[in-house]
Amino acid sequence: MLQVTSYKKKEFTRQNFSKKNLGGFTRQNFSKKNLGGFTPQNFSKKNLGGFTLIEMLIVITIIALLASLILVGMGGARAKARDSRRIADLHSVQNALELYYAKFYFYPPTQSSWKALTDILTNPDTGIGVSSVPKDPLTNVGWTYYYGRSEDGQDYVLGAKLETKDPALDDDIDGTYYGVNCGNATGDTIYCIRP
Repeated sequence: MLQVTSYKKKEFTRQNFSKKNLGGFTRQNFSKKNLGGFTPQNFSKKNLGGFTLIEMLIVITIIALLASLILVGMGGARAKARDSRRIADLHSVQNALELYYAKFYFYPPTQSSWKALTDILTNPDTGIGVSSVPKDPLTNVGWTYYYGRSEDGQDYVLGAKLETKDPALDDDIDGTYYGVNCGNATGDTIYCIRP
């Protein structure tokens, strides 16, 4: 059962707000002894509670070391991702070459560079609807894809140098075809495909 107690309304009189009744705001309650702080002894270098410069440098060094370890560990994953992109790029170009062949009954007659092949496939006069041809992810540091065509224009080979030993290398072609070195059966990192 709930009990209700009556509460008497206190009047605001001078006696109710005397120093004795407030329980605070008196000189005795704000003495050095009761504050626990704001004294020269409490502000000594021992008791400040902040971090020293050495401690901050150690923490920054540990964070930098951990960040570098993570970046180094991710380097292999980045290389594998670039290799997967290279393989997908070659299959994409293979589709573009098949569109070219369906229109002209031979593959593009260039053996000079990947840029020359790109120019032929993306030329609006060609009329095959290819707007761009992928480039190697590391083109800016000299990596490129390779294209070679047979004399009669009925066969070709596409190649890319991979950074890691990818399982796709087990299913690619090996040897040299139409001026493109596709490596050998073991130990190479050159991925090549033909139609």
